[in-house]
Amino acid sequence: MIRFARGRKFSPEAIVSSRYVRARQTADIAAKLLGVAEVRESRNLLPSGKPSALWRELQRISGIEQVLLVGHEPQMSNFLAFLIGGAGRIDIKKGALLRIQVSAAGAQLKWMIVPALVR
Repeated sequence: MIRFARGRKFSPEAIVSSRYVRARQTADIAAKLLGVAEVRESRNLLPSGKPSALWRELQRISGIEQVLLVGHEPQMSNFLAFLIGGAGRIDIKKGALLRIQVSAAGAQLKWMIVPALVR
């Protein structure tokens, strides 16, 4: 998945992960493949996390344009809905990668890659 996404201008400068074991393992593998030196842990990426708290945390990371988040449902879907201003639920499959562009005008979901598409 990550190699596939790299060919689509996917080059995060930071990785933020849940502290849960499987998420952290995934984040560490991604860091190695992408050449990212550090994985930051965030309690805001736990399933019970609040999207607004995650957003505030990400805004404090300065000088970074692309961030890879490694987390869990329902937090990932809730955070995406929070960013794009949606009231509904977006079904994010396990292992999916999403590109979200955030600007002063708001956020847009640019693409979603699910493992079944890459196989």
